[in-house]
Amino acid sequence: MSIHDHPAVRTLATGEHPDSATLADFVRDLGALAAARVESLGSVAYLDSGRQRALGKSVDELVADVLEELADVVSYSAFIALRMIAASRAVSDSGFAEVIDITDQLRHDYMTSTTDTDS
Repeated sequence: MSIHDHPAVRTLATGEHPDSATLADFVRDLGALAAARVESLGSVAYLDSGRQRALGKSVDELVADVLEELADVVSYSAFIALRMIAASRAVSDSGFAEVIDITDQLRHDYMTSTTDTDS
């Protein structure tokens, strides 16, 4: 099962709220996805003489890498916040029909971005 098909995603897509156990399971699956990337993509892209290249980096190099990754997290969080604020304004300004349009656009954007990263 893809993380995109997780019960938490499917539940939220229907407008319902997943329970804590389902959310915890999603977090575990997301962690498993991260571990799988280390074993698959990481072993190809970051392997150096039989070990992960990151293990041979200096502390300064690791700090620079972490800051770069955190900057990406901040950027993506800002993009998500922007979309959520726009959706919130649509509710107050235009009513429910506009929310459906924005939700459809968010779903389309999400599916397009996940299709791009899965290949």
